[in-house]
Amino acid sequence: MIESLMPQTWHVFLPGVLCGAILMAVSGAAWVVYKSKSILSPEQAAYDDCLKSGRTIRDCAATLRTQVRHGFDRRQGEKAMEAFEKAIKEEVEKRLSSGASKREVVQWAKQNAFVGKGLSDAVGISLKDIEDDNY
Repeated sequence: MIESLMPQTWHVFLPGVLCGAILMAVSGAAWVVYKSKSILSPEQAAYDDCLKSGRTIRDCAATLRTQVRHGFDRRQGEKAMEAFEKAIKEEVEKRLSSGASKREVVQWAKQNAFVGKGLSDAVGISLKDIEDDNY
């Protein structure tokens, strides 16, 4: 009696197992992806952003350790950088308006370690040209 039922139920059992396995894999993957995105801490987000920017794992790990050790808040750092670049821009514009040449202003800024986007924008020279002394 069991042998007569086996061929009929076997053809129903295999597709059921296959569909069940696919359903479990898809729902498990969706759950893992959803949970991983919803519980990212600010440190993990900073680490992911660091990796996305093209830096190495070692560099990003060291940067994150330093930031955590010194209590660095990313938003505060961005605000501080914007304020610093604004100050550079104002100082460069003041020096240019007083009659100094762009070359003199760039040399003064390099001596005072004021090289960055703020200097580049204020002087009107690309950052690469400033670094390569093509100004």
